[in-house]
Amino acid sequence: MQLDILQRILIFSVLPKEGNLLTMKTLRSLKEKVGFSEEDLDKYNIRLEGTNYKWDASKDIPVEFDITEGEVKLIKTGLKELDTQGKLMEQHLSLCELFNVE
Repeated sequence: MQLDILQRILIFSVLPKEGNLLTMKTLRSLKEKVGFSEEDLDKYNIRLEGTNYKWDASKDIPVEFDITEGEVKLIKTGLKELDTQGKLMEQHLSLCELFNVE
């Protein structure tokens, strides 16, 4: 699955903060995959300005990630919870479309 920088950042915003052992192991695996390494931070010039993340958009080319069914389920569950609570934002739409959340 290909993800751009914004999608990678947004995934972290929809993941659970707590859960059972299987959920936490799946969460850790997903974070290790889509998280940003020091090399990524330098390459894309990712930085926090105030409360917003900024990066060099000219270098923002989607990267391929091998995301498991369990990891997809975590992301979809988080997006559905935001939808149910009426807390989805426009920036979440690309994730909803990517993960087929209706």
